[in-house]
Amino acid sequence: MNGVVLRSVRALLVTSGLPTKLWREAFKFVVTIRNFSPSKAIKDSTPYELFEGRVPYVSGLRVWGCAATYFVPKQRRKGKQDTTAKEALFLGCPKSTTGYRVLDLVTGHIVESRDVKFREQWTLAADYVDQLLDKFYAKKPGVVLPVSIPSDEVGPMDAKVGGDVVEETKVRRAGELEFDNINSGPTKRRRTGELAQTYDTPNYQHLHVVQT
Repeated sequence: MNGVVLRSVRALLVTSGLPTKLWREAFKFVVTIRNFSPSKAIKDSTPYELFEGRVPYVSGLRVWGCAATYFVPKQRRKGKQDTTAKEALFLGCPKSTTGYRVLDLVTGHIVESRDVKFREQWTLAADYVDQLLDKFYAKKPGVVLPVSIPSDEVGPMDAKVGGDVVEETKVRRAGELEFDNINSGPTKRRRTGELAQTYDTPNYQHLHVVQT
């Protein structure tokens, strides 16, 4: 079984092009996927269903290692001019809460948030992520990265692992982004962001983003 998991981990790292420093994060994600997958050994049920007594909700899962943008709650902003959205890298789902686990691409913080926008066709250049990890986690090679910023008022994880995320919404115009909320899907009220570009016309060269 470990061999199967490790092959999947290698496949994630190779496909995404991300550095091997993230192999434990990839390992956790692979284990999550396997726990949500039917198995003939347990009559086409899933390990999650046997343990929790309910069918896993998989619609909230996203491509590991893809580019993302997370919403910054008002109480965590430094002032009115502070950005409402920050660029990040998707690493998986928290173990005990609803939400998504992302790596902030500027501060290096690991953030758990319910309001995240994904760009699944994009990922980050390995050298940028490698330098970012070296800067903040040089003394912790190959470990699961600690959470620097906790999730925004999340509760215990329920059956809907990953949340009630539905199809991604489109940006109405530059700077106005509808975030996918982990509990209720896309928000009806637009939150004004301070992104330099729209989702329809991505341009993330300053973050060394590469398209997969």
